[in-house]
Amino acid sequence: MWQFLWHLQKVPQLSATLPKLLAIIRFKKSAIHFVNQF
Repeated sequence: MWQFLWHLQKVPQLSATLPKLLAIIRFKKSAIHFVNQF
């Protein structure tokens, strides 16, 4: 995970990558919340 974040810092189009990353994080949080209901 840290390698992924470190790689993101090297990406010039960080402004284009950041919304995707936030969407992934939001999806993971909702997925975890969904799993925790069981």
